[in-house]
This record gives sequence, structure tokens and C-alpha cells, in this order.
Amino acid sequence: MIVRIVLLFKMVILAIERVWPRRRFRHGVLNRWSGNGGLFAVNLAVVALVFPPGTATAMAWYCRENDIGLLNQWAGAPGWLALPLAFVAVDLSMWANHWLMHRFDFLWRAHQVHHSDLELDVSTSLRFHPFETVFTVTVRMLAVAAIGAPLLAALAYGVVLDLMNTTSHASLPIPERLDAALRWLLVTPDYHRVHHSAAPEMNRNYAVILPVWDRLLGTYQAQPKKGHLDMEIGLPDRRDDRSLHALALLLLPFRSLRNG
Repeated sequence: MIVRIVLLFKMVILAIERVWPRRRFRHGVLNRWSGNGGLFAVNLAVVALVFPPGTATAMAWYCRENDIGLLNQWAGAPGWLALPLAFVAVDLSMWANHWLMHRFDFLWRAHQVHHSDLELDVSTSLRFHPFETVFTVTVRMLAVAAIGAPLLAALAYGVVLDLMNTTSHASLPIPERLDAALRWLLVTPDYHRVHHSAAPEMNRNYAVILPVWDRLLGTYQAQPKKGHLDMEIGLPDRRDDRSLHALALLLLPFRSLRNG
């Protein structure tokens, strides 16, 4: 049931961005989508070999049964408090994971695959190198273990993360006032688009679900300097759109590119 709802949600978002895009698409759809989709297929295969299905909930269950993690050590922790605490703690780990991706060369080499896309749409949410995904899932599992996240919190975070990954990369025409209100609670498409700027703005707005971390930790930027319609998306030293196939994206970490 959950899988069907998530798929339906993604299809609705895709339909909206195709009919009413926030920005005019300047690069071909077929090449980009085939490359991003091909990379996603490879990514799925690699992750399936490394992490069995239900890894997050399995980790949460194991930690609960063995009293591992802060919340599992807190015998009197009420469920209504443990769930949001775990959700927030895991999201903070994902902010830190994203920040690290931009700070260390060996992590940036994988993460630059995601940033090298010259457009930002639903297909960009599929454009992650397997190295990055394996690292990110590992960080999330460690966070689940450290906090002792309840099973429901681990499951809920995974579902919300998937939905937000789709939405934040979509080209959705959200009215300015609504966006300004929403970004106090969730990462909006305009919020995340700043992070995909070809300018040094890519080192801002690391939040994945909850924007509060950028505001608290000094990495928040409200708008791109050139505006959402005129800003350049991608990497400053990779502006061609010819090497978009999956193999080129898989090999990109072994080439020398700079972070902003």
C-alpha cells in the first residue's frame, strides 16, 4: 500500500512539472532521462547487493532487542516523544552527511555526479552514484543505531526521505508566499534549487527534509543571486550535455572536477 501511494505521488509530481515547469527546460529530456534512469538502475543493483530489503527497520529492530542506542537505554521514553526525537536526529545525520559530501574530496568525487546535471527535475532525484548511496545509507543506519530509533521512526523517515527527494528536485511552480511559509517546515524545490547552482551557492542549503539545520548552522541562503529563472544549474567546469549516458556518470568520480 505504501509503495503504491509513493509511486502515485511521484507520478503526480512528474505530471505537474511537465505541464507547468518552474523553469523552462533548456536541455533535451531524452538524453538526460536515459542517463539518469540508467544510473538509477545500476544504483539499485549495487545497493541491493550491499543492503538487504528493510535494512533500516531491521537495524531498528536489532537495536531494540539488544538495548542499543540512546532511546533504547531510556526505559521510560514515551512513544509519542521517541518517534519525533528519532526522526529529527536521523535527519540531522543526513544534513551532516550532505555537508561532508561537499567537504572531503573522496566524497565529493561521488556527489559531483548528482550536481553535474544541467537541469533540475524529477529525474535528478535518481541521479546518485552508487558510492554515494552506499555511504549515505551506511550513515543513516549508524544514526538509527546510535539514537535507538523505533521501528516506526526508521520506516517513516525512509518513506518521507523518498518523497522529499522527489519533490525537492522537481520543477514545481509553488507560489512565492506559499514557498516562504513551507520552507520553515520542509525543503521546497526553490530552497533546494539554490544548492544546485553552478555558483558557490552550491555550498549552501544542505538540508534534506528539515530546513532548521541550515538556519541553525549558518548554511541557509534564501534565494540564488541570479534568480531562479536565470541561474545556471550544474557544475561550473562541466557545461556540456553530451556525456550524459550512465557509463559516463559512473566514471565521473575518477575525473578531476572542482566543488564550486
